[in-house]
Amino acid sequence: TLLGAPVGVDSSLRLSPAGRDVTVRRIEVRGADAKLARPGERTALNLRGLPADVVKPGDVLHAPHVFTPAREADAVFTLSANCRRALRHMDEVRVHHGTAQASAQVQLFGAPQLNPGQDGLVRLKFRAPVCLYAGQRVILRRLSPSETLGGAQILDPAAPPLAAGKAARQATLTAARSRDVPGLAAALAKEGSGLARIADIARLARQPDHRIAEALEVGFVPVGEAACAPKDAIEAAKAAYLEKLVALHAAAPLRLSVPRKQLADPKLAPAFCGHIEAQLADAGLITLTATGAAMADHAPAVHLS
Repeated sequence: TLLGAPVGVDSSLRLSPAGRDVTVRRIEVRGADAKLARPGERTALNLRGLPADVVKPGDVLHAPHVFTPAREADAVFTLSANCRRALRHMDEVRVHHGTAQASAQVQLFGAPQLNPGQDGLVRLKFRAPVCLYAGQRVILRRLSPSETLGGAQILDPAAPPLAAGKAARQATLTAARSRDVPGLAAALAKEGSGLARIADIARLARQPDHRIAEALEVGFVPVGEAACAPKDAIEAAKAAYLEKLVALHAAAPLRLSVPRKQLADPKLAPAFCGHIEAQLADAGLITLTATGAAMADHAPAVHLS
């Protein structure tokens, strides 16, 4: 069954998780030749670009750059009230997604276990890359003894490493669960050292880029073409930058400038720091050289004897 968007003859598609690019040579809809297949229709595709034995049950055919096969995915999971025992952190399960199934380890957020009837946020760590999409429904089964544990909804099909800690990730997933775009952008910015990628917000919120931009017009500032940052975080970082620069000038008044590496906050992304510096320079508050920065009114000669 075709989902997502129409497919026409000569469309360029990709087979995942193998990552093979193909072209549609011929289309059948319910056994009859067609030039175009629409979402919801039972569709057969004759493909140019790969032999039939490369295609495996459960593979996904999609537009290029739409899916990213990954080994880790975040989801909200409900443990059936009929289960015989709790689901524990690091339990091994079998995940049924689409027409495929894959073994995974479950990591729980915020609790050592889920009791029957409870729901919670989980990370699924697969042994091999799988192709999932945000909003997809999957079924989890216990490996031994065989038992259906319950259903889950994928929140992030390509989850990043937990470098920022589980608490920050939990806030992101909570916002993704409610599809709260501003809350999601703010949470992703905390995870991303000050920046939230528009593509990540769109994927987790399950909304197109133009709607994301509309939802973030108030309270967020574009940083480049692909990211944004909260306005209050930008203003706080500007104030901290100027305070640090003034202090370093006072400590070494004869220096023409302060190395920009010394001014950069290690907790913030380089692109975020660069945006801060550019805004301060555009406002005439600082002057920048290739490697240094100085307050616009900094005059070392005044301190000479």
